[in-house]
Amino acid sequence: MSRKKHSQSQPALPNQRSKETKVKQLELATVILGLWGTEKQDERLHKGTCLEERRERQNIQKTKAE
Repeated sequence: MSRKKHSQSQPALPNQRSKETKVKQLELATVILGLWGTEKQDERLHKGTCLEERRERQNIQKTKAE
């Protein structure tokens, strides 16, 4: 009984606030993860371009050797 009374006596605002902060935290987390994800993607793209450049250089060296 005392638990029910306690929960009923609390105003609805704290719950609303906690929900809002949770939403804000989730939004922030998704933004951070999104940025991190794009950073990783950029790294992969950069590695990819480096690999392509290396292959091109190797091809040029091969053609010069022939």
